[in-house]
Amino acid sequence: MRKILFACVLCVSVALSGVGVGNATPIDFSASYTADNYVDSFTISSGGTTIASFGSKTTSWQSSATVSSVLDFKPGTEYTATWTLRNVDYTSGFSGSAYPASSMGSGNPMAFVGQLTVGGATYTSSANGLWKVDGANPFQYGTNGQQQLIWTTNNGNNGVGGIPVSAYWIGSSKDGSDANGLFTVTASFKTGSPTPVPGAVWLLGSGLLGVMGFKRTRKAEQA
Repeated sequence: MRKILFACVLCVSVALSGVGVGNATPIDFSASYTADNYVDSFTISSGGTTIASFGSKTTSWQSSATVSSVLDFKPGTEYTATWTLRNVDYTSGFSGSAYPASSMGSGNPMAFVGQLTVGGATYTSSANGLWKVDGANPFQYGTNGQQQLIWTTNNGNNGVGGIPVSAYWIGSSKDGSDANGLFTVTASFKTGSPTPVPGAVWLLGSGLLGVMGFKRTRKAEQA
């Protein structure tokens, strides 16, 4: 009987260790994005700790960059996707420092458009509160599918492939005149909530403990 009880308690302990504690779980992650016009870095972090880094991408705003991976996410935890962008002279092979603010504006705007997919959840760039530019709510220039928008006009009135037409081009000002030709785009998201411990497991565990206590009491009375 002792062996049976011990085995049952062990099973309950194993069950409890695997639920309700927010253990990291491998989840499919992907992102497609582009910028006007260079991405220096793209990272995923939580609580100041970077869990994935995807490096730099030459995007040129006419084509999208795509990354995909399986990452370990903790349920119910907030994560931040961060892109650092730079507006550079693409005619010279995307080399050199960013354009100064004096060259920005309607003649040389700067913006970003993209989408994140985490498990079954999708997040497209917009001014919905999840996305920020330099820590503030972004300016929405128009959607990726909107004709006569500067980035679609210069792309044959087509949206950038690989990114939903509903995603918004976002930036930090109405005319795209971002100081020093640099800015940071962030998107915050949470994974699913931790799996609660089933009530039946708690009842089974408490019942087993009660049986063990009852047997000890009887033994003490018989002694």
